[in-house]
Amino acid sequence: MPGGYVADIVEKVREIFPEGRIRDYECPPGQPDPGDAHVHGAAVAGGADILLTSNVADFIGTGRDPDELPYEIYTPDEFLMLVWQSQPEIVQSVYAQMEEYRVSREGNYSLAERLKHAGAGDFARVVATLSVNGERRR
Repeated sequence: MPGGYVADIVEKVREIFPEGRIRDYECPPGQPDPGDAHVHGAAVAGGADILLTSNVADFIGTGRDPDELPYEIYTPDEFLMLVWQSQPEIVQSVYAQMEEYRVSREGNYSLAERLKHAGAGDFARVVATLSVNGERRR
């Protein structure tokens, strides 16, 4: 993407969510994956309730009790399923908007297939059952 486009996105995120930037955190030793210690440190410093990752093992490791962490760990698929279970009407509304936008720009489009290929199989199955204007899409 062009630099100006990326810069605009960064500026919008900073404007909308100014407290979302973590500047001061520690990388504690003894993390299951030292390469992810900065993520753990930033999550702790920022008071995160949830850590969203496809790489759960790098935060739990062998023998570490997930309940001892100051945040809950979810895969993207697990998190999307929680959103679906707690707010299905919002998921349906967002789905309808996305589907309308994507189909108008790309023609044949399947959000469910894209989610499946991205590793969110459970949520993809849910999305495959949703409809836009009474029409079921796959």
